[in-house]
Amino acid sequence: MVLHQEITYSNPVQCPYLPDKMFTQAYFFASELNHDEAELLFSTGWRKFGYFFFRPVCVQCRMCIPVRIPVNQFKMSKSQKRLLKKNSTTNHSFGPLEYADDVFSVYKDHSEIRFRKKVNREEFKNNFCSISCPSLLSRYYADDELVGAGFLDVSSGGLSSVYFVFRDRYRHLGLGNYSILREIEYCKEMGLDYYYLGYYVKGNAVMEYKIRFYPYERYNWNLEVWETIEKNESIA
Repeated sequence: MVLHQEITYSNPVQCPYLPDKMFTQAYFFASELNHDEAELLFSTGWRKFGYFFFRPVCVQCRMCIPVRIPVNQFKMSKSQKRLLKKNSTTNHSFGPLEYADDVFSVYKDHSEIRFRKKVNREEFKNNFCSISCPSLLSRYYADDELVGAGFLDVSSGGLSSVYFVFRDRYRHLGLGNYSILREIEYCKEMGLDYYYLGYYVKGNAVMEYKIRFYPYERYNWNLEVWETIEKNESIA
């Protein structure tokens, strides 16, 4: 690993997930991580965009909970099986992470329609196409058109989902959840143990999908261990 900046702590700002909370994070910049170095970070709650690595260190708040799926124990629900059937004609592929105009087009559509957020090409390249560790790009096609794309990091222990985007007019296909099912499957094919889903924040409806894949594991910040959650348990 090449460390470009030592761990730094941000000033508190209003939390983007819970409006009544303040948010502080530890962060650093690095590149050229190998698979083992990536796993050490992902398995201890770190996330990344490009060369920027971060994890929350909020005082008196541990609501951002890392979630991962042990892929060999994962059991598909009836609704997830129906989702596979709905996407029976949706094609997908996995390949090297690299910039592509069609992927940027999907990202632009996703950002502007769903989040009313203007984007630019250079920011996209920096956040999603700057390779700091082993990475992959998943692609999803419907009607011979690229309709979804997933940015993935690869560690010695698993795949980490960085971000997923899709064309809004294809939202009826449930491509976000469908991509998770396909990426769990690919994770197993690669002989990896975990699929990292990032942070879950209880009370934030946008993140509810992350705890609908059972069993899953959550990271206990205080004990620094992963805890298994079965289907009938709720996350604290």
